[in-house]
Amino acid sequence: MTRFLTDAAKAAKAIRAELKAIGVKARVKSQTYSGGDSVDVYVTDLTPELEQQVQTICKKYQEGHF
Repeated sequence: MTRFLTDAAKAAKAIRAELKAIGVKARVKSQTYSGGDSVDVYVTDLTPELEQQVQTICKKYQEGHF
């Protein structure tokens, strides 16, 4: 049986991998619901430089904003 990943789950997986590559430990969670989907990224204790890198990585995967 093959596991199917939603687009949100694929984005969460990619974000998690990119954050790990720069040494940021984060919790990345995706949700899918009737009105769409979302990806939440949780990090703590970031320097301003790392925070900017995290925001840059996450913005690459943003498709909309409401």
